[in-house]
Amino acid sequence: RTVTFKSMKETLYGTILFAFVAKGGGTLSESHLSDSAGQYLTNSCVLWRAVCEYGEYSINQAESSCFCDLKGEDLDGDMYKMLEIDGMPQDMCENLKSGETEILSNNLIFEGNKLRLPSNNDWDVLLSQNEIRFANDAENYPSTRRLQIQTGVKYVLVLRGKGPDAEVTIPEAELADDIFGTDGDPLSMSSQYAACSYDQLQFVPTIYSSIITNGVYTVNIADTITGASPNDIMNSMKNTAATELGASLSTFADYIMCCVPPGTISSTFSSWLAYAYINSDTSVYNDVWCKYPSAQMHEIGHNLNLAHSAAFSGPSFEYQDISGLMGYSYSQDDSPSMCFNGPKTYQLGWVSNYH
Repeated sequence: RTVTFKSMKETLYGTILFAFVAKGGGTLSESHLSDSAGQYLTNSCVLWRAVCEYGEYSINQAESSCFCDLKGEDLDGDMYKMLEIDGMPQDMCENLKSGETEILSNNLIFEGNKLRLPSNNDWDVLLSQNEIRFANDAENYPSTRRLQIQTGVKYVLVLRGKGPDAEVTIPEAELADDIFGTDGDPLSMSSQYAACSYDQLQFVPTIYSSIITNGVYTVNIADTITGASPNDIMNSMKNTAATELGASLSTFADYIMCCVPPGTISSTFSSWLAYAYINSDTSVYNDVWCKYPSAQMHEIGHNLNLAHSAAFSGPSFEYQDISGLMGYSYSQDDSPSMCFNGPKTYQLGWVSNYH
């Protein structure tokens, strides 16, 4: 049988139905490959690639990993559940289009906070046997090299995490000032994006509810923070906020910044500072890194489909271009006053008439 998967993608302006058909024809197996543990997915899932900063002024290789956004019965009552895909080859992950590729397979297993293949199976082999398919993957990826016009007014929700054992050390009012300049901060994410885009792109606090103060909302979650995965805490923060606010977060915010309390440990991103899902609405920050404008602009830059800026070729030079903010980030509150480099500014469509 030919398998067609349908997915729902929520946007600020409504719900659009996308239908994906597995590329290349053929069929998917009716039965599961055997495995001794875990639970099989019942739906396809949307693939997202996360890119992490993991050391200030680091010249080491940037870390990235692929995640899948679950849906339907696989959510088990939650609204958000983003799980890391364990064991996917790095080159495969990097050559799939983040946010638009769906994984089509009835052999993916979720166990704990990760997705994996059944034991003793290989991604390349199962792909060649049509046991795994990718729908809507782009032949000319990475799309980060194509023009991505980014203009207009974008509403931002900042989630400030608080658990039973730890909370974000920056108060709500200070975060709002650091991100939006609500109390006169001379350099914020909002002011810098406006300046760098010649006022073509504006990030402003969401105005959905009076219980959200200047775009910042403290989320009290039941999860223990210390030793937990930052991705698990992010999922919990988004689910709790959606429940308390009474709506999907995408109905009133274009971008969601998750400020995670200190003490999390990532098995994927060592010594992590911040990370973001490429071409998505979500970025994640390790406590105080939520207040630094260079980190804010860098991670939102990934949301806008920007890749890192390297000075030379090779993984050791991933962040070495210090002419723009897709290189290093800095643990500084009111500096540096920088923009993106020339190619990325052109890519975002801000100087397209002058190239």
